[in-house]
Amino acid sequence: MSHLALHVCCAPCMILPLEELLKEYDRVTVVYANSNIHPQSEYELRRNFAAQFAREMGAEFVELPYAPTTWFAAIEGLESRCEGCYELRLGAVAQWAADNDVQAMTSVLTISPYQNHEAIHACGRRACERVGITYLPKTFVAYYPQSVERSRSAGIYRQKYCGCVYSLEESLAQQRASEQRKNEVAAQKAQRRAEAEANKKNKQAKKEHDRAH
Repeated sequence: MSHLALHVCCAPCMILPLEELLKEYDRVTVVYANSNIHPQSEYELRRNFAAQFAREMGAEFVELPYAPTTWFAAIEGLESRCEGCYELRLGAVAQWAADNDVQAMTSVLTISPYQNHEAIHACGRRACERVGITYLPKTFVAYYPQSVERSRSAGIYRQKYCGCVYSLEESLAQQRASEQRKNEVAAQKAQRRAEAEANKKNKQAKKEHDRAH
């Protein structure tokens, strides 16, 4: 019986890839291995939605230990934090698969247009080679637009950042910059309205002055 381990980061990214893979494999185990996610409340929120929908769709669900300290140690000093993150998480899934006699694994990370798909596949291959299982280089990015619509219509929580504390800080900085731009635009519009109103009053005053003389 064919059995696949599917690394999952969140429910919105999982739904469409899981639908496809359930048609190809007799058994799919969703493996939630995401020590990168910060804070823990965010980790638990994403886990809960992923577990709920995985089971409703007919897949098994496994959660690997949440170990943010290990994650920070794994990425420390790396030029590419993201690649170190992929390496750790996919390595954990590959090890779980090998320990549980699962023949192959893949990840839903490639559904995101914001992730480095080549790096994900390279890390996945290395992880699987180390433990002697097969890595499936699936790229799910074509499903991204539909996954957004499906998750919204299903009422699934959609996060606003990738997951780690660095991406959270970047997201918050972008939000602050966007809010600042909005405030600047609003201030400029208000200034233009005030100037237009002042010009209107000046013209009216000039007309009244000219009539009086």
